[in-house]
Amino acid sequence: MKRPIAIISATALVAVGLLLTGCSDPSPAPSADPTTSSPAPTSTPDNGPTILAFGENMTYKDGVAITVSAPEAYTPPSYDVGATHPPYVIFTLTITNGSSENLSPLASPQVSSAGGFATQILHAGDAGGPVAYAPTDVILPGGSVTWQEAFAVNDASQLTLQVSPEPITYTAVVYTNTK
Repeated sequence: MKRPIAIISATALVAVGLLLTGCSDPSPAPSADPTTSSPAPTSTPDNGPTILAFGENMTYKDGVAITVSAPEAYTPPSYDVGATHPPYVIFTLTITNGSSENLSPLASPQVSSAGGFATQILHAGDAGGPVAYAPTDVILPGGSVTWQEAFAVNDASQLTLQVSPEPITYTAVVYTNTK
């Protein structure tokens, strides 16, 4: 009977020894001499978003691209929601997936005009109207999607539109006609 207890005790001693050995750090203690320590990492300043004129193409490193057309005058039908005050403008947005991966777009354009916010206009009439929500269906490699969004703005000659193909992966780009 004493033999199994001795085996268990020996096994427990070996396990505790291995645990204690694993806790020790074989690397030398850090040097107190500041000349031998590695330099602190430096950070680069954030220069903000890329600013482009309407109609220019923004292509990201992986080949995904977004383009926003120059704003055009828009006359909303009476059933469009958000047509609160003229002038009204409409933009054509295109996302192209030039990457090798599927792209799940989540574009949500933010528009400002003459220092104030713009009101998005949504088509509330028959299906197939000119104004729609941004698409969210997957864009396959090599594919693209185009849609239009309209806004009631303060001044059509002073517009900025900030958008990203997908805000978690891609930084936003600012399109403007006030460069």
